[in-house]
This record gives sequence, C-alpha cells and structure tokens, in this order.
Amino acid sequence: MILRIFFIWIFFISITGNSQTLIGTSYSPDATANHNQRKIVRDSAEKIFVVFVDTFNLENVIKGVWLNIETGDWSSELMICSGFNPTISISEEGTKHLVYESNDSLTRIMYINSENFIDWGTPVELSNSLLVSRLPVADVDSSGNLNILWIQENEDMTESLIYRNVLNGTLSDPITVTTKSEIIDIAIANHLDYYDDNLYFAIQFDGDSLHFFRTDNAFSFLDTLIEDKGSMPGITYNSVAGGYGDESLRVLYLNSSSQIVEGEILTYYDEIFFETMAYENVDVICVDDLIPCIGYSFIMLKSGVLYHVFSYGTDLGLRYELDTIDSNPINPSIAYKRFSFDCIDYIWMEDNGDGYNIFYKRDEKHIWLGVKDVKETDVFSISGYPNPFTDKINIEIRTDEKNHPVVKVMNTSGQYIRLLDIRLTHEGKYCYEWDGTDQKGKKVDSGTYIITCLSEKIKTSRKVLFVNK
Repeated sequence: MILRIFFIWIFFISITGNSQTLIGTSYSPDATANHNQRKIVRDSAEKIFVVFVDTFNLENVIKGVWLNIETGDWSSELMICSGFNPTISISEEGTKHLVYESNDSLTRIMYINSENFIDWGTPVELSNSLLVSRLPVADVDSSGNLNILWIQENEDMTESLIYRNVLNGTLSDPITVTTKSEIIDIAIANHLDYYDDNLYFAIQFDGDSLHFFRTDNAFSFLDTLIEDKGSMPGITYNSVAGGYGDESLRVLYLNSSSQIVEGEILTYYDEIFFETMAYENVDVICVDDLIPCIGYSFIMLKSGVLYHVFSYGTDLGLRYELDTIDSNPINPSIAYKRFSFDCIDYIWMEDNGDGYNIFYKRDEKHIWLGVKDVKETDVFSISGYPNPFTDKINIEIRTDEKNHPVVKVMNTSGQYIRLLDIRLTHEGKYCYEWDGTDQKGKKVDSGTYIITCLSEKIKTSRKVLFVNK
C-alpha cells in the first residue's frame, strides 16, 4: 500500500512538475501581462485553467487552455471572446469567472462566466460606457460574490477606483472607492479557502504612493492597514482550517530601491511586522498561497531570471530559492486559487522571434525529508528516515545552537498535530521520532504532513508521507 501511494505521487509530479511545458503561442506582447491580473486558476480536482491574449484579424482576442491533471494532457487553444487584459477567478464550486477589457476605443470592463471552460455566457458590461475603464482585478469570497475592482478615467483628468460585485448573475451598484490624480496598480485577495467575506485590496497611485485596505463585499467599512511608498503590491490571505481568529495576511511590494518588502499582518491581534528582503533590482513579483503557521511562495522576475522563493515570514527572515527560469521570461502570472498546500502553478512568456511562447510550470513548495538534507549548511541540517513510513520516522537535527530546536507536525491545512519530544541528544545532535499519532495519541489519516523546525536562528520545514496501516 505504501509503495502504491508513493508511486502515485511520483506519477503526479512527473506529469506536472519539475519541467516547463509549452502550452500556447501568441502574437501579443501583453499575452499574460499585469502581475495582479491572474491568468491561471486550478479547481478542486487539480485541473489547471489558463487565459491569455492573442491577435486574430487585427483584433485582440482572449484564448484559453486547460490541463487534465489525471492524464497530463493540455487542451488545444480555445477562442473565448474578443478583448484583452483578462483576469480569471474561480468560485468554491468551480465556476470560472472572466473579467476583461473590451476592444472599444473607450475600453469597457466586461464579464462572462463558465462552468466547464468551454461554453461561456453572454458578456455583461460592468463599467460606464462613456468613460475609459481599465485594469480589472477580481476574486471570489465565501458567499460566492465575485468582487471586482478597476480603474476609471474621469473627464476631469482624475482616475477613480471602482468596485462592483456579481452574485448569481446579479450586479451590485458600482461604488467609487477613491479618486486620485493617477492610479497605477491594484491588488485584490479574498480568503484562499472561502472561509469569510473579508476583502483585501491595495492601490498604487500618484507615482509611488501605496495603500493597503480591508473591507467586505458591501464596502460597509474601510480599514486602512498600510500607507507607504512603493509599487507592485501583492496580497495573500488565509487562516487555519475551520478556525476563526487565526487569520493572517502577507503583503509584498517593492520599495523605492526595487527591494521586496514583506508585511506580515496578524489581523486578530492587529499587529503588523515588516522586513525588507535582500533581493534588489526586482522587476515583477507575484504572490502565491499562504500556508498558515508555515509560510508562502512567491515568484519574482529579476534581471531576466524568474525565481521561485519560499518565505517563512518576517521573524527570522528565512527564505529559500526553490527554482529559477533563466530563459528571459516576461509577464509571469501565478495561480492564487484554489488553495494548494503542495505546489505552485505559474506561467510566463518568452519571445520566439515571430511571436511569444507561453510556458507553464508546477513546482513543489516543500522539500522532502530525506537521509541527507539538500539544504544542509555548516551550522544546520535536518534529515530523516524512512520516508514514506508506516510505523515511525526518525528525525535528526544537527545545529551549533545551545538550545534544542522545537519540532512540530502540521497537516496540509496548517493545523497543529503534535509537538515532538527529544529522544536523544549528543554534542549538537538532536533526535526525534514520530509514530503517526496526534497529541492525544490517536493515529492520523494517511497523507502528507509537514515537520517544522524552529530554533533561535532557523525556521524550516520538510515534507513526509505517512501511511496508516
């Protein structure tokens, strides 16, 4: 049984990850443009859906492709509609929502949806047809509302941030959130697991002014969370499964030196922690799913190289680069929903001389615990065996720190399973074991679990596979 589960996992990774896949081509230089206009989503069955812009008969068109995760096969390109700058969102039930700009000289914000990604409804106009509207962003909350923000260019040369939502085909009245001299960028995020109706968004305006806000799908209140100078805002929001009061938020943005700033917001405690990362001269950032109590992935484009980085948060400032794409990628986009504990799904473009190739890649977020630590340093290593396991797994940590590391087991929702006791210690070596039980001694279900290690200088995690006989 354990070998069967392990080989199923090996097949899953082999068809989806560790290599990039050409999934489409386009003549548009903006096929996957705008880092917060998500161009890729996945459903609860792990099917992947991608939208992008192409040109046909001198007109912008929106196309789509999808991946059948069970077979590893990508579909042929599907013509969805006329338009450009699309953003795709997915509901908890799997409805695909597409919001985009029309091809009119006075660009309008349009909306269509689909249950199967093949048959799409009649386009619905959301914006004021007498004014230019652009850069829509969208996400879905627990009540099923599709929350949409876009920029409206006003007759007095100002620009307004407009909000509207769609629920079961019914449109809310538009709300003017704010008006500025210029609005440059917008970010939006609802809860990754559809637990509540909190709506987080950010705007970059009047050059490098950057504000982050919290509200709900009725805009019944508006809390300002952060006011700073910067660009490229990104937001990821989640909480421990079934738990309220444990909500946490991560925001990323670039400061004036093009360095990434991470903000860790603990909403229940009304606390915010900031750290400036060591990365400089960053061009683009896209933030992935937040795993409660552990961390999150993000991708960044820097000097023609796309990096996949996993961050453990601001407390120790620890991050690992897990992958790089060095073939001059442009316009990356990452799947924010549905929530994935194990992997990130992302796309990007590359110039092919005649147009642009669009590539897809799936990366693992967590390193597997093994007999040798692939991230071993002179001062720290964590290893374990056997993995996968049925009875118990032995974990060994080597560190130069005086105090022993705290080792916990978490499940794939970020829920605490148990604290592991030290079984043996000797000259900087600490040994633990886990027998597949929770804190009350009850066997847990078969599946993937995370071993987290926290010490004075180190915060890290490794993935294990437990099979309950």
